[in-house]
Amino acid sequence: MGSIQVEFQKVWDEHIGNTVAELSDKTDCRYIGIYYKQLVTGLCAQAVVGINDIVDASLWSGFLAVILTVGMYLLWRMALDNYDHHAELAPAEVQAALQEEARLRAEADRDGWVLTTGMAKEDKPMDASLIPESVRQRQAEIAAEPFD
Repeated sequence: MGSIQVEFQKVWDEHIGNTVAELSDKTDCRYIGIYYKQLVTGLCAQAVVGINDIVDASLWSGFLAVILTVGMYLLWRMALDNYDHHAELAPAEVQAALQEEARLRAEADRDGWVLTTGMAKEDKPMDASLIPESVRQRQAEIAAEPFD
């Protein structure tokens, strides 16, 4: 058993031990100081500047968002006021048409109106009282016009 250990020690020293000893004799830790200084400079100086830039960008973004919100509100408010203003100043024909439409809607209101089922349209004639008066007048005008 002793010969195996002796042979192993010779191989170890020749291929690994001497190489490691040679490298460790030529190596020192002076390079670590340079990298440590760069690390501290990067984390303390450069990161603080970057974070400060992020804060500035966020503040500007918030400020511009508030300005945009106020501008959009003003635009919406002006459009709404213009619409309301021009609705009051509409021509008499438009006002008359709006009143006619409101009257027709009131006439055509069928709340509580019950339809019967099981009858075809041919079986049950249309009740003329259900047709709004303005529609009946227009139908009469159309019927009175000459056919070309």
